[in-house]
Amino acid sequence: MSRHRVTITVNGEQRQAEVEARRRLVHFLREDLGVTGVHVGCDTTQCGACTVHLDGRAVKSCTVLAVQADGATVDTLERLSKTGDVEHPLVAAFREHHALQCGFCTPGMIMSSLELLQREPQPSEERVRAWLKGNFCRCTGYQHIVDAIRAAAQTSVAGDQDQAVTSPPSSRDTATEGGAATNSAVAGAPPSPATQDSRFFGQPLQRREDDHHLRGRGQFTDDVRSTDAAGTLHAALLRSPYAYARIRSVSVDRARGMPGVVTVVTGADLLDSVSPLPTNWVLPGMHVPVHRVLADQVVRFHGEGIAVVVAVDADAAADAVEAIDVGYEPLPAVTDPWRAAQPDAPWCTRDWTALPSTATSCSDCRPTQATTRRRSKPPTSSSASGFEIRI
Repeated sequence: MSRHRVTITVNGEQRQAEVEARRRLVHFLREDLGVTGVHVGCDTTQCGACTVHLDGRAVKSCTVLAVQADGATVDTLERLSKTGDVEHPLVAAFREHHALQCGFCTPGMIMSSLELLQREPQPSEERVRAWLKGNFCRCTGYQHIVDAIRAAAQTSVAGDQDQAVTSPPSSRDTATEGGAATNSAVAGAPPSPATQDSRFFGQPLQRREDDHHLRGRGQFTDDVRSTDAAGTLHAALLRSPYAYARIRSVSVDRARGMPGVVTVVTGADLLDSVSPLPTNWVLPGMHVPVHRVLADQVVRFHGEGIAVVVAVDADAAADAVEAIDVGYEPLPAVTDPWRAAQPDAPWCTRDWTALPSTATSCSDCRPTQATTRRRSKPPTSSSASGFEIRI
């Protein structure tokens, strides 16, 4: 793979690096520059968690190559939240209206919303909701996000990144200052109930974690970096392109011999060493099918893992996945709930236990023969999925 030297201004600082032609901008920012405020939620340009500004326009950095950004300016949430006691109006509105919960989508949500306000200083609620279709949030229900964006629009300064407002103190700072004031008034005396009531009751409290998320400094699992970068290993899964199929053969010889590959593991390799996945809830008398970590004989849903590659970097792992050869015998799959209810529908799992329609308690359950079937997604051409494991 060819390598190219790029020069990109990131959050006001010019950065230079040598990257592979296939290196995506999101991975360049996160892995090469350590800008972890840009999050990877899907890698398929759907969730919007990786949204940044490229020369002033919002783009999803998982679908932009680093070489395409050569000579350009890239701004992330960190650009709006520099250290100090000032805060961008849009960030302040997100804080004030509690427009975040877990904070994973927040950097991309803010950067996307910022372009909307730059284009349309006074967007309607309908326009805001339409704009946010490219940014997924699984926590808030979007209402507080919409409220925050419209509130920022009312300030009439949301389109100017250089303007800022005084950042409200964090809950930690408020508690510290409150304690200091109390101690100075009555040295050594505990705060009175009236003082406690005025601090915590009858008024909104800022969440302690909001400040980190709103400054692009949240620490999610994928943001943790090993102190020994050279010792970090990456894994990628080969997934089934079929919803239901027999596995006739799996050949990993080519993958094991590729540069950077540490090992390749298949379902057959785990049969005698790794127990099946446990079932969360088992009814009395239920026969539980075996669910393997990796499929070994049959795949029963689209995307089921067949083999895992461990390599020195993510690209080497992904390349090795493509080199694994699998022989499939596709079988009829159930892809429609109405079709699954028919007597002649194909069975993905036998010896299952169904709950009778007249059952009112677990004691009414009885073993039956293959009356419950797993619905599967229709097959597509995609067969590889990558993720990272840091050890």
